[in-house]
Amino acid sequence: MKTSRYVVGAAGIALMAFGGALLGEQPRPWSTALWLAAGVLVHDGLIAPLVLAVAAAVGVVAGRPPRGVARAALIVAGSVTVVALPGLLSPGGVANPTVPPLDYSRNWLLAMAAVAVTTTGYAGARAGARWARRSGVGGRGVGRFRWFGRSRTAAGRSGRVASGSRRSGRSGSGGGRRR
Repeated sequence: MKTSRYVVGAAGIALMAFGGALLGEQPRPWSTALWLAAGVLVHDGLIAPLVLAVAAAVGVVAGRPPRGVARAALIVAGSVTVVALPGLLSPGGVANPTVPPLDYSRNWLLAMAAVAVTTTGYAGARAGARWARRSGVGGRGVGRFRWFGRSRTAAGRSGRVASGSRRSGRSGSGGGRRR
C-alpha cells in the first residue's frame, strides 16, 4: 500500500511539472495562471460558502430524514447549472453555422425537472418504506432485516437478538443455537 502511494504521488508530481512546462510555453503564462487562481478564489470564497449556507438552510427546513436527499439534489442541480451556464448566458444567435442551435433554457429546465421528480420519488419511497417498517404493514418480515444470519428488529440494533432467531457462534454470545 505504501509503495502504491509513492507511485501515485510521483505520477502526480510529474503531471504537475508537465502542466507547468506547458504553461511556461504559453504566450501569456501569467494571464492563464491568474485565470486559474481566480477560479480557485471564486470557488472557495463564493461558491463553497453559498453551498454550505443553502445546505444548512435545507437541513433546518427539511428536517432530519430527507436532509441528505435534498442536499444531494441541490448538488446535482448546481453541477448541471454550472455546466449549462455558458449556453444559458450566451446571446441568442450562433456565430458558427456548424454548431446546431439548441434551446438551452428549455433543456436546463427539463434537467431541473428530472432532478426534482427523481428526488421527490426517492424521498417518497424512503418515507413509504420507513412508514411500513414502523407500522408493521406488509406482513411478517417487514421491519426486520437479515444481517449475517441474525434477524434484528429496526429498534433492536444494539445487539439484542430477536426471538426465534439464531445466534452466531462468536465468543460472548453463549455459543451454539438457541431455541
